Formats: sequence, structure tokens, C-alpha cells
Amino acid sequence: MTISLTSQINLLCYKIYIMKTYLLYIFLLSGNILGFGQSPIEQDSIPAKVYIIGVVHNENENRNADSLFNILISIKPDLILSETDNLSGYFKKDYSLVTPPNWYRIARKMNLIKKMIPEMKVLYSYKKYADAVSIYPFDIAMPNRRNYVKNYYKNKKKFVADINLASANNEISEKLATYHNDYVKYSNWLFETTQKGYFHLNQKVVTDSSKQMIDYEAVYFPKLFESAPRINNYKQWHIEQFNFWKIRNETMSKNILKFIQLKNAKTIVVLTGLLHKYYLIDLLELEKKENNIELLEYYESSLGK
Repeated sequence: MTISLTSQINLLCYKIYIMKTYLLYIFLLSGNILGFGQSPIEQDSIPAKVYIIGVVHNENENRNADSLFNILISIKPDLILSETDNLSGYFKKDYSLVTPPNWYRIARKMNLIKKMIPEMKVLYSYKKYADAVSIYPFDIAMPNRRNYVKNYYKNKKKFVADINLASANNEISEKLATYHNDYVKYSNWLFETTQKGYFHLNQKVVTDSSKQMIDYEAVYFPKLFESAPRINNYKQWHIEQFNFWKIRNETMSKNILKFIQLKNAKTIVVLTGLLHKYYLIDLLELEKKENNIELLEYYESSLGK
């Protein structure tokens, strides 16, 4: 049977059409496969957002659990890290949050304490608001934390009182006059700063000034110990506290990274004492590329005050 030229041409056109359709199908299919394969990679390449919020471990009209709660609502974290440990009574051995701590309920009934500190209180209110959020303690483990804190502030108060007494009695050498005056200025600045709200507390100038103050004390106090016999009694205590301060902050930064990786968290809030903030920023800056994190301030992201 002989096929006409017209039929041959039509058959050829049909074959070309089929081939084009097949190639287009293969192209679209391969594009979908590549797209599905790349999505997790692209998602993983997005840095985790870490907001370190410096706090003061008491409340006033400018900073309290309510204002802190509003900040958390704006950020919408999937992970909150709290400056405590799983020995504090707030968390179980498996790091899960206790609701509420037995010691707190008993202490309230006995009128031994008035209120839970705001950064702990907000953990419960935000967990109720967003149940899916993960909450973990990231501080170094401290047996009898409350006793440690109580004794620390007791010694700190005596230390400052004796420095003031040494100054009033002219026991501080004239060579250290400039150091001492600057130390007093830093102390007054810190007190005034801690009376303000979280927006002010977390400004870069406050973080930088906190670092300068701690660095300044690290230079001034050793000189003071050698100059004033009254203050020399605190030398060993200060050395121990300084070394523990270093170890504690290094442990904190490692725990922050550990929990971010554990939960594969994308938006993290770290609630920590104001004077820890600069140290944690410095340490995490060194690790942010390797751990794919980005350090942010909540007020710089238009999240409000």
C-alpha cells in the first residue's frame, strides 16, 4: 500500500508533536523533582533567629511579666531558654517545665516570697498561650541555687559596703582615685539603668557599657586588693567569682547552641540576666556561622517596645 506524500508529512508532524510533548513532560517532571529535593536544603540554609533579652531578676512598673509577655507574643518563638537549671525546682531532670513548682506554692502559702520573678512567671503564661513552644533551662547546674544566689548577694553587699567605708576613711590610695571615681559612676549608672524597661535595657549602648564596666572592675579590683587592707579580705572570693563567671557564661553559650540543634528551632528567645548578655553575644558571634544562627534585637525587627 502506497502512502501519499501528504499523509507522510502529516505522520511526521504528529511524531514531532509527540516528541515535543514527551520532552516537555520530562522537563517539567525533572523540575518538580529538583524542586522537592531543594526545598529542605533551602529551608535549612535559613539562619535560626536568636533574640537575647537582658532582664533584671525583679519587677517594677517599667519591666514585669506582662511587658515581657508582649515581647514574646511579637517574636513568636518556638524555643525559649531560661537562665536556670534542672536542679532549680522549675524543671524536671528531663528538662521539662514543672507547673507550678512545689517549693513555690509552699513558699507562697508560708508568705516567704511574694511573687515569682518575671522571667520565670512569663514562661507559664506564654506556654499557656502557645502550648507548642519548647522551654528549657540553659544555665550551668547549681545545686542549692537559691542558697548560692543568697550568699552571693550577701557577700557582694558587704564587699561594696567595705569599699565605700575604705573610701570614706581615705584608705584608697590617691593613685587609684580615678579608678574609684569611675567605678562609682559605673555602679550608679547600672542602678539607674536597671530601673528602666526592657526596651532600654537591651539597647546596644547598654550592652556595650555593661561589658566596659565588667572589664573595668577586672582591672580596678586587683589594684584595690593590694592597696586597701580592708578590701584584701575579698581577694580570694573575687578570684573564685571571676573564674566561675567565665565558666558559667561559656557553659551557657554551649547549652544555647545544644538546645537550638536539639529542637531544630528557628526562632529562639534567650532570657538572661542583663550582665550576661554581652558575654553571650561575644561567644555566640564566634559560633554563628558554623551553627547557622543570626543574633537579633527584638526592637530592631519592628517587634515593638
